[in-house]
Amino acid sequence: LAVEGKALQHGIHELEIKIEDTGIGISRKDKNKLFSAFSQIDDALNRSYQGTGLGLVICQELVKLMRGHLTLKTSPGQGSTFTVVLRTNQLSQRYALSPLPEWLNKRVLIFDPHPQSRRASAQMMISLGARVYCVESIAHLTSIEEEFDYLFATLPTLKKAAREQMLEALCVFNADKRILWYSGDEPLTDFPAYIEGFEAQVRMPLTITKLEGIVHGNIKEKVSSQQSKLNTLPKARILAVDDMDMNLKLLDTWLADSPVQLTLSTSGQDSVNRCKNEEFDLILMDVQMPGMDGIQATRHIRKTPLNAGTPIIAVTAHAFKEEQERLLSSGMEDYLPKPIEFSTLITLIKRWCQGVDSSAMALPTLDWQLALKRANQNRDLAMELLREFIAHLPQAAEVIRSEWDARHYKGVQDEIHRLHGACCYTGVPKLQALANEMESALKLGNHYEVAEMLPTIILECEIAAAQADKFIQDNGAFNSH
Repeated sequence: LAVEGKALQHGIHELEIKIEDTGIGISRKDKNKLFSAFSQIDDALNRSYQGTGLGLVICQELVKLMRGHLTLKTSPGQGSTFTVVLRTNQLSQRYALSPLPEWLNKRVLIFDPHPQSRRASAQMMISLGARVYCVESIAHLTSIEEEFDYLFATLPTLKKAAREQMLEALCVFNADKRILWYSGDEPLTDFPAYIEGFEAQVRMPLTITKLEGIVHGNIKEKVSSQQSKLNTLPKARILAVDDMDMNLKLLDTWLADSPVQLTLSTSGQDSVNRCKNEEFDLILMDVQMPGMDGIQATRHIRKTPLNAGTPIIAVTAHAFKEEQERLLSSGMEDYLPKPIEFSTLITLIKRWCQGVDSSAMALPTLDWQLALKRANQNRDLAMELLREFIAHLPQAAEVIRSEWDARHYKGVQDEIHRLHGACCYTGVPKLQALANEMESALKLGNHYEVAEMLPTIILECEIAAAQADKFIQDNGAFNSH
């Protein structure tokens, strides 16, 4: 991915975004198919190369709306380059990054072997007022004797031995705080011996919100908190099903040091065969797989004596409401969005597996008896309160998300406070407990903890709305009694 900009005449700027791959490439006669809805260049490839066939159509429409153009340069067997060109006026200066007191004159050393990301990180830190120095090699870094306030070290994807050598040099560099930036798997998960050498490991890209967490959050605690979260998991037998080895490897790496007993399966048919002979507490099922897909596998597993009642979670990148309803109606109990987030996975395992501690995640999403109790056993009133609650839930979730993205923490706290209060009038104990936990974290200014909780509470809002809506439809007759 490369992004470049250049100034034209009369205050107009041109932005060029290039996405280049070394994949299978596309023939000239197939190029036009890419921009047709629900199509791929060859229907036979749909199972091997996942997707709905909508991505490029949506991109093209968005680019048109911005009065730009999208082009494709490709050759079969040599990969493809997609280029978006947009022309726009210069952004008002009040929206530009400006120096912040916490970064003003701070000495920041950026180690990053990739020129483009190194340049982008440096430009951001300079805009915030930092004094920035950049190096691209470990040899150069180890030759530096001055002391820095921060080391921002980007760990490239390397073989395990090379990564360890690099971590060994980085964790002793002379800086008050050493921050490890990465993409892919969390590096310190594989190398726990180096945890104490870093204040945090943070997933790229560099953003203002992440920088605020580095300055204000207790991030050393966050680095080691992953293991403490793993230790709270139950000793559950979990089957993970995915035709992509990389996805299974990620789950295996994350859960390796936990009490979970993880079994890996690379196809729908293999998962069915395993479920005939082994009993599981939870099944993570990829939806789109070649051969027998996740929905077909679920139907077969529901017929096995050992796993007829085992919770099956749909793992999918297409978490639209219609898709969620289709998956839930097919026999799956819940869904896990791709790409999988560590904290969301931990939350989901605790929610669905037996033997968890009595925390928010152990509470039910919908508790009708609690709703009745809070309505003084008046069924019509309880149903009306529940209906009004879920009517406002999507707006509450959107406000929380948008206020967080805008870094309006007071706005997030106010909306969470309102949500928590609304939960107290009906029967949504899990969402009520999560809102209470997040409000407490916001009051303490623990934004790192809030960032971890945010996907969970947004997801719980969606689940609560879906379950309550179904309950109301199934039990609407209460209103006539």
